[in-house]
Amino acid sequence: MHHIRVARREDCKGIVRLIQLLADYQDMSDGPKLTAEKLEEDGFGSEPAFHCNVATIDDICVGYTLYTYGFSTFYGPNVYMEDLFVMKEHRGKGIGADLWRSVVKESLEKGCSTFDFSVLRHNSSSIEFYERKGAKNKTRLENWDTYNLDRKGMELLVNGSRRT
Repeated sequence: MHHIRVARREDCKGIVRLIQLLADYQDMSDGPKLTAEKLEEDGFGSEPAFHCNVATIDDICVGYTLYTYGFSTFYGPNVYMEDLFVMKEHRGKGIGADLWRSVVKESLEKGCSTFDFSVLRHNSSSIEFYERKGAKNKTRLENWDTYNLDRKGMELLVNGSRRT
């Protein structure tokens, strides 16, 4: 039987292990650079940069969801889910749905009007999971494209190395 709860400092090593498993699942094995120490520093200090819930079985983290709160000028307070992951051997048991529901419930309690997340286009099982639960593909429906500046791009922009 699994248990969903808010992550604690002592979960950071287990969460980083799950982040690597997610990266492996997404064919991005070299992607994660986050250490347990950095995760702890960023998520459990005086001004946490994120929130995280974990799914445990016998006190071992088998899944997690990591999310942040923001604000939309169209809709007001919102939440962005960065990750939702459950170990392969524990899928199909309702753990992912319970993790997701825990964040959606908290978001509603905080007055959020939208819940946003991204899914890799080739991740058909996750797309099916979310769509079965009522999620809509904003790219298809509203023609929104998401952009990103990596650290180097941010530094170039700030230092005037990019045309403005």
